[in-house]
Amino acid sequence: ITLDGPFSDYHDIIKQTMEDADFSLESEDDEKMVFRQNKGYMRFSRMWEDAITFYKGEERVYVDGPIRDTTRIISNVYYNYRQRNQKNEY
Repeated sequence: ITLDGPFSDYHDIIKQTMEDADFSLESEDDEKMVFRQNKGYMRFSRMWEDAITFYKGEERVYVDGPIRDTTRIISNVYYNYRQRNQKNEY
């Protein structure tokens, strides 16, 4: 799954969206950001396969993780991105 546009457009929105979804930043470097679920029972129910990784690209942001979670997160990131840009237009 991808986000269209450079990573710099989404960085702050991704962090806030993941925090709102009860994920915490596990690691960040020049190539990627990795988030993990905060709730123990959610991690257990996914057999500790709960990491969502955002790979930083120049033209796209690639997202890897459980399909149900990544689809929900991407939808929220796009919504928050549109809301932020709509506020800046007015």
